[in-house]
Amino acid sequence: MTQQYLRTFSHQTGSLAGGQLLTLTGRGFDADTVITICDNVCKTQGTPTPTSLTCKTPGNSAGGDLNCYVKASNGNLVKTAASQYRY
Repeated sequence: MTQQYLRTFSHQTGSLAGGQLLTLTGRGFDADTVITICDNVCKTQGTPTPTSLTCKTPGNSAGGDLNCYVKASNGNLVKTAASQYRY
């Protein structure tokens, strides 16, 4: 299994309502990879490739100006992006 690495994601900000497509790049992605933003699941769209995954951002009811960690997990392996997503 290739070691998972989360390098970048396509948008740094989005609406509290969610629904924005976010494309993540890195390595080690597969159908079992789960992306979370502020610990809420970003629903995978289509079939991930080993180096790219697209997901639809979840809504967030916590209020505006919220900076969130973007994490990719697969089993016990969790990787956090260097930058954050902002609602």
